[in-house]
Amino acid sequence: VSEGIGKAGDKLTSEANEHR
Repeated sequence: VSEGIGKAGDKLTSEANEHR
């Protein structure tokens, strides 16, 4: 259940890191 939220958060973090 938390996998979906975790994966979405990981993707957001990954994109935020790339924008840094």
